Amino acid sequence: MKRLLVFLLLSLSLIQNTSAAVTPGDNEDLLRAVDRFIIPETIHLEQAMIMLAEHTDAYCEAPGEATLVQLKQDFHYGMNAWQSIQVIRFGPMEYAMRAYRFQMWPDKRTKVSQHLSSLLASEDAEALKPENFARGSVAVQGLSAMERLLFNDQPISPYECAVLQAIAHNLASMSSNLIRDWMMEDEPHRMFILTSPEGNALYESDMEVRSKLLNNLHTELQLIVEQKLQEPLSNSIETAKPKRTESWRSQRSLRNIGINLKAVERLYKITFLPQLDDSVLAQRIEQAFNDSYTRLRDIDMPLNQAITDANQRPAVEQLMQTINQLRLLFANELPQALGVPLGFNSLDGD
Repeated sequence: MKRLLVFLLLSLSLIQNTSAAVTPGDNEDLLRAVDRFIIPETIHLEQAMIMLAEHTDAYCEAPGEATLVQLKQDFHYGMNAWQSIQVIRFGPMEYAMRAYRFQMWPDKRTKVSQHLSSLLASEDAEALKPENFARGSVAVQGLSAMERLLFNDQPISPYECAVLQAIAHNLASMSSNLIRDWMMEDEPHRMFILTSPEGNALYESDMEVRSKLLNNLHTELQLIVEQKLQEPLSNSIETAKPKRTESWRSQRSLRNIGINLKAVERLYKITFLPQLDDSVLAQRIEQAFNDSYTRLRDIDMPLNQAITDANQRPAVEQLMQTINQLRLLFANELPQALGVPLGFNSLDGD
């Protein structure tokens, strides 16, 4: 806790100092996006992952029901934090395949299970050393692998505990490195964002950054529709794929979607809504978010069960349709209203 307090004070000082070096103007929307969403969410992610690492150590030192319950709670807390920052797909999140190392999903080729099984069979202590683990298989480094170990109704062996510790400390290290890259380097990414109106080594203009932010919002909605809902739903109840739902082992597929929606809404409101004033489009987008939350609440069982339940499946289909309507607003009407190009979607062609 003391470490986090010191870091937060340093972060606040850095924000004030770097902001003083940049004259706010046409890039005020970017200032809001970075300082009111990206950096606070990244700090929250680090807090969650440090706590997860501490309680993983505590469990492995004294395995028991109470410490396991606490560890699972902290897994959920860490996954909450990750799902909230998942919307940011550019900048430091792109470095060293970080997004996939935090959570390798979708995983249609079951790489996580395959690589995790291989690691467990080897019982290789050298592979778990921090520098080796971070350079090893991406599939076993993050939350997807941790979920498989924690939520499988089997006793956790000593080596599995060591793998859990390696994963948790890797997540904490990556989170700290994210903050370093955004704020603490000689040339923090935050400064490249703030100086983008004049052009710099990373961005030709502030419009390029706006395009990336808008693209990230749309991409997250597309991910929800296509991967988190449409893929497991399939074409019928007979061909539904329950194990294609995200986080089905920990029964939090719907929670992930809710957190994703809240993150998209917050980033949109912080960055772009002020430019829409009280327009009809702004009202339609707000209504689309509200409708999505209503549809989400209509589903009263885990998603992997709901897609094969005759009574609940229609509610899942309605949720998908409602979020897709929201996605279309972000794909077509919002870019036109803002005068910001949507840009290339990283999910296209996957």
